[in-house]
Amino acid sequence: MKKITFMMALILIGTMSFAQRAPRAERGEERPNKERSHERMADHLDLTDEQQQQMKDLRLAHLKKTSETQSQMKIKKAELEAAIKSEKSVDQLIDEIGKLENKLLEARIKHRIDMRNVLDDDQKIVFDQMADRQPRRGHHGGKGK
Repeated sequence: MKKITFMMALILIGTMSFAQRAPRAERGEERPNKERSHERMADHLDLTDEQQQQMKDLRLAHLKKTSETQSQMKIKKAELEAAIKSEKSVDQLIDEIGKLENKLLEARIKHRIDMRNVLDDDQKIVFDQMADRQPRRGHHGGKGK
């Protein structure tokens, strides 16, 4: 009886150790790469070389336009955390962060419209479908970090 209990315990422990998922690096996987996602999008939409170049130009312009706002947002969020901890008023910081978020949202929407305008009618259908099923920033599709 002790042997059977001991064997079952070993099997249980062995099974549990294999159930643990190894970190991405140990599994030989790389981190998702934005460049690869753009390549996949280009392949999925069957973009011409000219369209690919236009998309790259649009993306570069968008990044130049939003990088300063994103930096300001990080600073304001750090200031907000400090204000919360020191029990100072946070109303002005919340308003400033809201304005920056709106500015970024407006830039993202305009960028999406600009990208969509590069496409033909068939590509627009696929592009819209891709946007509908793409998880939004900050959401992990129900998965933990």
